[in-house]
Amino acid sequence: RPTPEMVQAALSGAMAWDDFAARYRALIAERLRDDRAAFDALAALARETDVWLGCSCPTKTQPDVRRCHTWLALEAMRDAYSDLEVRFPTD
Repeated sequence: RPTPEMVQAALSGAMAWDDFAARYRALIAERLRDDRAAFDALAALARETDVWLGCSCPTKTQPDVRRCHTWLALEAMRDAYSDLEVRFPTD
């Protein structure tokens, strides 16, 4: 998950999407590097059964599911665990 400060800045308009995405990708990479256990556990679970990640990011004012922190997390999981079948939400 992004930090509360990142979310607040993004929701208030103080941080552009591209900046938010870059910072969140960097945060995920840092977490993968420093404490991979939670990611490995999620990947192990996903190898056994379907795992659904969801959130409330898409809204009436911002309906694009690709501008969602969960989309970025799915990209990170796909990149870190090439054996997983990662499916992205559709509109």
